[in-house]
Amino acid sequence: MPNVRAKPTLRRRRLGGALQGFRGKAGLTVEAAAAANGWDKGKLSRIENAKAHIWPKEIAPLLKIYLRDRGPGDHHGP
Repeated sequence: MPNVRAKPTLRRRRLGGALQGFRGKAGLTVEAAAAANGWDKGKLSRIENAKAHIWPKEIAPLLKIYLRDRGPGDHHGP
């Protein structure tokens, strides 16, 4: 399926904001987080800004990158 620019929805904006918050708490730049996940920085930027779709299977690996340095009880949000 071609990469179609997604129209921002409330759900997509909330998810993008949450992912951006987790990335910020992890102290990662867009470039570093995208590279750690094998993505181009543009893809992650578009996801965080609700301009692109992210598949559910892509979220877990991204969160593992963001949460790997947190303690066991510190996973309550960005």
